[in-house]
Amino acid sequence: MELIDIPYEKTIIMTTTLGLAAVKYTYYYCVFFIVVIIILSAFGIKTKRIPSRWNTRIMQKSPNRQVFTLLLFVGCVVWLIYTLTYSAIVESVFSRTIPLDSRTSFYCHDRYMIVNENPDASYIFISEGDYRMAIQHDNQYTFSRLKCIDSVPYYTITPVKNATVLIADGLAAKLALLQGDIRKVTAGK
Repeated sequence: MELIDIPYEKTIIMTTTLGLAAVKYTYYYCVFFIVVIIILSAFGIKTKRIPSRWNTRIMQKSPNRQVFTLLLFVGCVVWLIYTLTYSAIVESVFSRTIPLDSRTSFYCHDRYMIVNENPDASYIFISEGDYRMAIQHDNQYTFSRLKCIDSVPYYTITPVKNATVLIADGLAAKLALLQGDIRKVTAGK
């Protein structure tokens, strides 16, 4: 919802949401399964009485320590691979599912249209006269709000911004004001 700026009710039925959920839950279930196996194998060492000549109690190591070590190593490798490739996985899910959730044109002012500056853009229908425009740049998507209006060009485009971008824009504006003040002070000397 933060990235695409769509209502919650639309998020649930999108193929993109289902794809990202499948990736996340598959990872979580794999990690949960590995952790459970590691815990079970870590506490599974038993002592057994082995028949011998002197009838002494001997500790027999079951292969649980080896299984524990192997699963711990596999779990760490899976976690590391997932952490390092998470952005690539998300980009792959987006590149495969956004075309399933979108159209190649949008409907405004009683006709189908495209944005001439971005002919390869995809349009996600939100409600009558309200779309999200997805533009792909090197396997990454940027999203904009597209609203239908009554005057030429019959639509307005507003880039979707999250809190991080808004804070950065605010800091950039304050920095520009500060630089202007510094120029005025240094020009007056």
